[in-house]
Amino acid sequence: MVRSTPAATLQLAVDPSALRQFVRRDWAAAATAKLDYWAERYEARGPAAARQAATQLWQHARAVQPAFPSDADRGRDLADHVDLRERLDRAARAFARR
Repeated sequence: MVRSTPAATLQLAVDPSALRQFVRRDWAAAATAKLDYWAERYEARGPAAARQAATQLWQHARAVQPAFPSDADRGRDLADHVDLRERLDRAARAFARR
């Protein structure tokens, strides 16, 4: 019995020319198009557009990993938020002193 490894599966699934095309794409144009897309969606639907996208991401994550988020995921997320808050507080204090 031959077992398929993830790397072997990926080699079969990825067209090398498509991969090269992806790498060479105009990333600045893609970023601009993404910003334009979200600006239009927000203008048309307001915050509901972002809530809908977040809900869809959540549903996808749960479909891929039904136990998401685990207690460990939640712990890391909280630690990241606390770290960000501390950094923002330090930055605010630094600007307030000027």
